[in-house]
Amino acid sequence: MCSNYGPNDFKRLCKNGKFLEAFSAADCIFAVHGELPARVFYTIVQSCLREASLEHHQHLLGFIVRHKLVLDSVTGCRLIRRFTLHRCLPESNQVFKCLENPNKHVWSAIISANATLGQGEKALELYHQMLDSGTEPDGHIFVAALKGCAKAGALWEGRQIESDIRGTSCMSNIIVANALTDMYVKCESLEDASRVFAEMPNRDRIAWNTLIWGYAAHGNSWQAFTLFFDMLREGMEPDSATIISVLKTCNDNKYAVDGKVVHALAVEESLESDARLGNALIHMYAVCGNIDDSCRVFDNMPKNLVTTWNAMMSGYIQESKPTKVLSIFQLMQQKGVVPNQVTFLCIIKACTEMSSIDSGKQVHGFIIETSIAEDVTINNALIDMYAKCGGMDESFWVFNTLQLPAIITWNTLISCLTYHKQAHRAFKCFNEMLQREMQPDQATFVNILKACSPELFGAWSGFEVHAFIIWTGFEQETIVGNSLIDMYIRFGELIDAQNVFDKLWMRDIVSWNTMMAGCIHHLYNQEALFLFEQMHIEGVEPDCATLLCLLKACSDILVEDQVNSLFHIIIESGSEFDAAIQNSILNMYIKCGGLKNASCVYCRLSNIDSVTWNALIAGHAEHGDNRIVQHLLKSMDNEGVSPDSTTFLSILSSIGHMGLLIEGRSVFQIMQDDYGVLPMLSHFNCLVDLLGRAGLVKEAEDLLQSMPQTPDIIGWTSLLGHCETHSDFEVGKRSYNNFVSLNNEDATGYVLVWKILSQLRFNNGAD
Repeated sequence: MCSNYGPNDFKRLCKNGKFLEAFSAADCIFAVHGELPARVFYTIVQSCLREASLEHHQHLLGFIVRHKLVLDSVTGCRLIRRFTLHRCLPESNQVFKCLENPNKHVWSAIISANATLGQGEKALELYHQMLDSGTEPDGHIFVAALKGCAKAGALWEGRQIESDIRGTSCMSNIIVANALTDMYVKCESLEDASRVFAEMPNRDRIAWNTLIWGYAAHGNSWQAFTLFFDMLREGMEPDSATIISVLKTCNDNKYAVDGKVVHALAVEESLESDARLGNALIHMYAVCGNIDDSCRVFDNMPKNLVTTWNAMMSGYIQESKPTKVLSIFQLMQQKGVVPNQVTFLCIIKACTEMSSIDSGKQVHGFIIETSIAEDVTINNALIDMYAKCGGMDESFWVFNTLQLPAIITWNTLISCLTYHKQAHRAFKCFNEMLQREMQPDQATFVNILKACSPELFGAWSGFEVHAFIIWTGFEQETIVGNSLIDMYIRFGELIDAQNVFDKLWMRDIVSWNTMMAGCIHHLYNQEALFLFEQMHIEGVEPDCATLLCLLKACSDILVEDQVNSLFHIIIESGSEFDAAIQNSILNMYIKCGGLKNASCVYCRLSNIDSVTWNALIAGHAEHGDNRIVQHLLKSMDNEGVSPDSTTFLSILSSIGHMGLLIEGRSVFQIMQDDYGVLPMLSHFNCLVDLLGRAGLVKEAEDLLQSMPQTPDIIGWTSLLGHCETHSDFEVGKRSYNNFVSLNNEDATGYVLVWKILSQLRFNNGAD
């Protein structure tokens, strides 16, 4: 009978892999004797722990819980670590409950298990339980607790643990110091991370890599590069992780040269064979605009890893070359490499950029044949792709194939309907989502608020959505609040927008920019400037969007003191090097009549493009400075910037205001002959105006009749005005007929003809 089994019997069963029979026999002994001999129990435990099978470990835990057995710390620690390796956190925590007096090794194991498997807050809770139990933490426990802080983003608790560490000798332990640096980096406190790093008496490669990665991940490119070169100067050789972190900082074409230097160092250190590094190089060259270099790296890499192909596809997506993505995918299939989720996301993105629903359907068909067809992210991408390619029916088809669509999928569908201005269908979808008892999240409300409009009548309106948001408790969330502000601004309800703005717990730069842009849109420019003052008081740093808003406000109110004050703010922020900012500054000074200041701004510009030249030329043109306009055109040409249609429109307008017919004809010809710019309607209208001013109304009429485009109402109205000035009834009559054929509701033509007739009667002495 099983109740007579001894230790050797259990050892034999376990050795032969008959664990279920062993547990069954042990249950039988418990049923008969009410206990299990310690030797028998530990025979089973040791045999199970020697096995790698999760199933055996789970049977062991079930047996322990079933019979309310108490584990010793050594066995408990080993079992916790085994379950952690299998990523079975509930089982690890259950084992911990079976220990009466856990030692520090057990505390270290269970805190580390929770931190490693994503339960940072639980890890910190266990750390405090350990302290309350009187157990003194050691380096292993500190490392585990710091990992928990990093997972939970618990900066304050991390600082408390640093204080605990400083009360021990563990601060000199390089592993603990590295964990502390890593925690501060992941809690986004680079200042604290740098402080801990600076205090380290001896730094290993992990220490350097951690801080370099932190700077790179948070966009501090200069600090990352500086630290990297400090590392080299101190004789510490980089590894592939170092190089990959530094390459992350090369995210713009201005870092292209730095990226090449880092690549050369990687080759020098014989690291170029690392696949992850190769992928990082492909990505770096692509974002720096050097896709040819990406291709060269790709060509020299082994082609057996899907991540390498994905990196090249992402590079082509970055360079807006979607057809290349499809070519790479075909080559990848020929090589027999199995695509994964990232591969398909790249291909779907390429189809979206191409607006090719047919290519999208082919890719979709390929996906259906794979195990990834049920993937939520893939289905969301397909819904979005079909919608942006004009196939909302296909989007709904994908959606309807899903048994239980996740909230993110509902959000994608609502977003697509909003994108296509199908507000009623978006609200219908929103209502259906609620009927299925799906809980809306912040993204849901952001999307549905975009569908709200003053013209929308029915069960929902913007105000009712707002009421529902208040009921769900999302009103004071920043991203939802920003969308509410935007909605009320679109409604023209600035007071309601201001009320939402005032209630926000945390106003980010988008909140301020949205509110300021709304004030400017509704011509409350002074209020926008007042908001900027408030923003400055609250310590929020302006971005380019903020400054563009303020430049627009100052341009509209034309107060030179405020204009100059804003210019100094822009200089202090370092934003004057942004091309859009530079051009807006020029426009602002030009509108204010400060051409001298505008010219000074021009002299310090770093990004002089055609928009910049056009703004300056337009400003001088509006002020009738024809000589300067001509000089600027020559300078523009000398600088290698080709004048475009906007440039010549500004010049022709300037010449037109001054009535310089010969110069106007000359510019009109030069535009076509020397620069290859084909005249548009606006250019012809300028020349018609010039001819009319010179009294050449018949020639102006001939020009309108012979031009390649169909004349618009502006051209005929201009000619009618000149016919009135020069009392040319015949041309005026024909111009009037052409005017009426384009627009018989505009009173302008009737008034001008009446004036021509009145002048004719007066000249003839008619009654």
